[in-house]
Amino acid sequence: MTKMVKLQQGTQEWLDWRINGITATEAACALGVSKWGSPLSVYNDKLNPQPHEQSKYEEWGTLLEDVIKFKKFAKMHPEFEVRQGECYEDDWRKCSLDGELWKDGKCQAILEIKTGRIEADWNPIPEYYKAQVMWQMHVTGIHKTYFAVLINGCDYLEREIDYDPEYAKRLEKACSVLWECVLTKCPPEPSKPEIDQAIVNAMAAATKDKGTAVEVSEEDAQLYRALVKQADKIDMALKAIKLKFSYMLVGATKLTYKGSSFGTMVSCKGKDSVDVKLLQSQFPEVYSKVFKAGKPYSYPKFG
Repeated sequence: MTKMVKLQQGTQEWLDWRINGITATEAACALGVSKWGSPLSVYNDKLNPQPHEQSKYEEWGTLLEDVIKFKKFAKMHPEFEVRQGECYEDDWRKCSLDGELWKDGKCQAILEIKTGRIEADWNPIPEYYKAQVMWQMHVTGIHKTYFAVLINGCDYLEREIDYDPEYAKRLEKACSVLWECVLTKCPPEPSKPEIDQAIVNAMAAATKDKGTAVEVSEEDAQLYRALVKQADKIDMALKAIKLKFSYMLVGATKLTYKGSSFGTMVSCKGKDSVDVKLLQSQFPEVYSKVFKAGKPYSYPKFG
């Protein structure tokens, strides 16, 4: 059962309340569509919350929120009574609204305030914002949202979105899985960028401290070798299907799938290069002046 929670957004009490559940911005992370976080980052924030410093964009967005809400949107839509948004929760499902649009004694829609730099970014509505407001509609039961967006501090645009039950179902599932991870303290799988960064960090640490030999378990060694074999098979299969598509493009301008573009040939300029051996043999003095040796580096090699 959804209920309103009387909290002032931005206060420590509000931050503490957000920790004990999944919020709208975190729902986008849970679904894997946020550019600011992932299921693993949300998990870490819940178990080890850290102070958050506002970026300059967040700061100005907060400062301009009431101006956009009560001065611009309210003027453009006299059919609504624009109210300050409240906080809502349904068990661990939580959301904080920027604004509420009332009419005939009932809240008819959610108002979400955003700032941006490029209007084209809003055609269509960015997926991470779509997930955010879909979670708000899912939690509150209010089935329409208006976006009021200030672009580059001077251009104004609006977008509308209705509740999508199927999309909300996907959100509910992703957020339920993430919240279960938090409750059981079992971290979700890291995203590929997080794995890549972890490997970089491990390599940096290994380069600094050689240490002693560490025995790999039989299970890990066998798993690694099995995964390498699977990866080789997948790589070969991917190359084969790409080759098939390439042959299909001979004499065609593009490939289509269900009427939409699926593949095309891309033309690129040739890369400029220097014949190093020729330069070294015929102009050794110039070669010695422009030659630049790369720094030594380390990389992991397994198996």
